[in-house]
Amino acid sequence: MCRNPEGGAALGRLAALLLGHRTLRLCSLVAPCHPAQIHSRATLRYFESTPMSLKFFNTLSRSLQEFVPLDPGGREVRLYCCGPTVHDYAHIGNFRTFVFTDLVRRYLEFKGFNVRHAMNITDVEDKIIKRVREAKTSLAEFTGKYEAEFFKDFDELGCLRPQIIPHATAHVPEIVSLIEKLVAKGVAYKAGDGSVYFSIEKYRGCGCCYGQLVKLNFDEMRVGDRVASDEYEKESVADFALWKARVPEDGEVFWPSPWGEGRPGWHIECSAMSMKHLGESFDLHLGGEDLMFPHHEDEIAQSEGATGKPFVKYWMHGAHLLVEGKKMAKSLGNFFTLRDLIAKGFGGREIRFLLLSAHYREQFNFTIDGLEKAREIPSPGSTNAFPSSRKSPAPRRAPPMRRSLRSFRGSWTRISMWRGLGAASSIGCVK
Repeated sequence: MCRNPEGGAALGRLAALLLGHRTLRLCSLVAPCHPAQIHSRATLRYFESTPMSLKFFNTLSRSLQEFVPLDPGGREVRLYCCGPTVHDYAHIGNFRTFVFTDLVRRYLEFKGFNVRHAMNITDVEDKIIKRVREAKTSLAEFTGKYEAEFFKDFDELGCLRPQIIPHATAHVPEIVSLIEKLVAKGVAYKAGDGSVYFSIEKYRGCGCCYGQLVKLNFDEMRVGDRVASDEYEKESVADFALWKARVPEDGEVFWPSPWGEGRPGWHIECSAMSMKHLGESFDLHLGGEDLMFPHHEDEIAQSEGATGKPFVKYWMHGAHLLVEGKKMAKSLGNFFTLRDLIAKGFGGREIRFLLLSAHYREQFNFTIDGLEKAREIPSPGSTNAFPSSRKSPAPRRAPPMRRSLRSFRGSWTRISMWRGLGAASSIGCVK
């Protein structure tokens, strides 16, 4: 039994960051130091008020940087995460990004920031249109089904829902307006097929940098080369589509525009939605490392090309996931959605815990054995939260306050979440 739930509340809230609970008492978890050592409100005040430099690894600068919000008051943080493309059930590789984003948001809120969190729903793009055609259904019906299933899984993992969840199909006017600005500035043009493309040559000619997140080889790029597909490799860098002219394969998925009927390209969608809801410049943009190019690189070019302002101050990217030591693939039998793992008897708590057990920038091997071990973590409300305390009972007398603070601070220092969000070491403190 926890002797002092007031002092233990701080560690409980820390554990809530990791396990996805809105409220947790220290008694529910195995803590880094015995609760008898945390015996005063002074410890809690120390923990929450001691200034600590919050640092994130910024992909833009390729370095660890102190986090300073754009807000002049220093308290509001605007955060955007690329959300799901709702063409199928999301797999655990997708959810590593969303759980990581949830941890970032929870930690920022824990440190006293007011976080304005936006996550888009991509409900129109190449793969979706192909699947809609195959399913012989409407776009809204098809994407609505998978969006609902996504949020069931999202909730199961204990993720806080974003305050803002914009849909691409609901922002076509904003997308068209953004493309018009790019055309007016001379960095976008209408091609012979009726589509509108972003000109990398014209953009770079204005003194702007294309290739801020990844290093690109422009020597082999031929001026005027275009790529219509939403996804392509950095070796195929070329002018990319902002607006795709309607073709027979699109069926009924199209909108009117100044350039004729068509639909938006994938990359312009996120630029339009994020800037509408978070402003032309905002603090944090998160996503998987697979989105660095072309998606995020194109977002930067489109947004800064239209506004002339820096788009995002800090970029954070999560690494790829391996499953049982191999790249996830249905042919290998290691491709798991959340519902697949739940059918095997695992819960969202174990899955979330395992997804956070490695640093977000490290490639992580997700295994069934790892899920089994995650089950050993005591559940909230467990009466056996401190199994080791039976062997080493707490001292009858509480140690001096100075020793308590030193012990608690040492545990907190090991967490290192404010230095690049090292969630793995944090988990070590709540095992």
